[in-house]
Amino acid sequence: MQVFNPDERQSGEGSLAVSRPVISWLETAMDETPLPVQTERPGHFSRVRPCESRTFSLRMGKSTDNSRR
Repeated sequence: MQVFNPDERQSGEGSLAVSRPVISWLETAMDETPLPVQTERPGHFSRVRPCESRTFSLRMGKSTDNSRR
């Protein structure tokens, strides 16, 4: 997943909500190599500076909702 802040002056932050459990959440370089220091909670991306792009690798588990089978 790629997050981009198009604003030229203000930073932003946010989170991703999914209905399935998050098994893995890693911030990665643009080539999808995990960064050596992981600082984000699963599903969150704090402080995206102006015109900055950040990438994350997300892996989700199976749905626990039996009505979706």
